[in-house]
Amino acid sequence: MQIIDNSTNKFVSFLIAGMISCFFIFDMTSVSSISIIVTIFVLLCAIVLQNAGKVQIVVEQFHIRCFIFAGFCLMSSVWAWEPSYSIDRGITIIETLICMSIVFLLYQESLSIDGFLVGIMWSGVVICVYTIAYYGAENFVVMSENASRLGNDFANSNAIGMWMAVVIVIYVDKILNKKWNFQNIFLVFPIILMAMSQSRTALAETLIGIVILIILRFGGDGEVLKRISSVIFALLLVFMLLYFLSKLEIFSGISKRMLEYLTGTGRTGGSLTQRAEYREIGWNQFLRTPLLGIGIGNSYELTARYSSHATYLHNNFLELLAGGGIIGFGIYYSIHLYLVKNLFCIRKNDPENANTNICIAIIIMHTVSDWGTVCYYKKYTYLIFVLCFLQLYISKRDQIREEETE
Repeated sequence: MQIIDNSTNKFVSFLIAGMISCFFIFDMTSVSSISIIVTIFVLLCAIVLQNAGKVQIVVEQFHIRCFIFAGFCLMSSVWAWEPSYSIDRGITIIETLICMSIVFLLYQESLSIDGFLVGIMWSGVVICVYTIAYYGAENFVVMSENASRLGNDFANSNAIGMWMAVVIVIYVDKILNKKWNFQNIFLVFPIILMAMSQSRTALAETLIGIVILIILRFGGDGEVLKRISSVIFALLLVFMLLYFLSKLEIFSGISKRMLEYLTGTGRTGGSLTQRAEYREIGWNQFLRTPLLGIGIGNSYELTARYSSHATYLHNNFLELLAGGGIIGFGIYYSIHLYLVKNLFCIRKNDPENANTNICIAIIIMHTVSDWGTVCYYKKYTYLIFVLCFLQLYISKRDQIREEETE
């Protein structure tokens, strides 16, 4: 079979950017599932045309681990308080995984994940342009000048902010690795959108990702002094960046929310109290049903019973502990543990591989952000998974081929 390298295929990167953009643009509409079906069809057509109808399907850890979790979500409907929530979550994850499996097929024979990263970067631009068109250019400018927060009109503003954090970190990685070109000026788009989302989690995620990148890029391997100096440099850079951004009008909203978060005052202080209550409700439920939980997605039933709101727990760790018990929690976070462990292993063999560093930064910052959001069923979570698993697959495949030729 002919080997197709899509690492530099601009058309495939365009398809990836379009797919990701559709995930957000149609997220809260009735055509969300239809957009996934259309995306699957388009990606399948691309694969069939590239390979003249012959497609080699591989089953890797990505498929095994993620589909096991999706299966657990569906299975939890058996003991769930409200089975429909668990079934809905399971179906949503399976739909996303089918789409991500096709993305895996597109890049499984590629030399790198560069094309995938380019698609992610452009998705930030597309989503920002769509947001401007959605609100109108004049209204968008007024919103930015008044430090107004994006509404949850076509997508969750926190989700947009957190995806922009991923896009920003990838741009920063390209700049740190001296891959400067005119396209890097588009970094301003995800920065603006992340600022207007006013998501504290997204801001923290961005800063964590940048710090990790700097440490991995300049820390050296086994050089203690160099590692310490890189950590100090990274922290100083982050503080300087925070100071500079806090002076910009567009960042005044997110700066105020972050300050309220740190001091526990204002509207954010009330929000923190409420989230602390949700965490306590989730933890207490986990202690009551530690093994299997009350069914994935059933936090709505839980909060309706023990608080004044029917909502999710705003914390992915406790959401899974309460809904899936230690088994569901373990299945899901074993994916993160597997990725982090193996990415660091392949980095030992090839410490100069920038794509490994960016995957490490993304999966760690994404895991840390789980404290402030619920994302186990979100499409962007499985985009991050497939990106990292592809980097592992390509690196291990190339290592095996090198050993065979020696």
